[in-house]
Amino acid sequence: MKQNYRSNQQILDTASRLIENNFERISKRVNFIDKNLFSASKETSEVKVFNFSSDLEEKFFILEEINKSEEKLDEIAIIVRNNREVKEWNEFLEIN
Repeated sequence: MKQNYRSNQQILDTASRLIENNFERISKRVNFIDKNLFSASKETSEVKVFNFSSDLEEKFFILEEINKSEEKLDEIAIIVRNNREVKEWNEFLEIN
């Protein structure tokens, strides 16, 4: 097991449960890869999981949440799965 320094244990456990059925995940095909993580952080936070029917629906939801937030825009980050999504987000934000 490796220590994760960015997330608390609730986030790590939720992420593991969400991806455990992903049969394309490399650690499902290669048995010796250990993707288990632990956090030394004692911080807790509520984890909410949402399901969207499309990427566009997900993007609109995220924008609504940002608009409702009292955070400064330069304090908000959108984490994406791969570099292609950075371009998609930039194009989406230009339109909206």
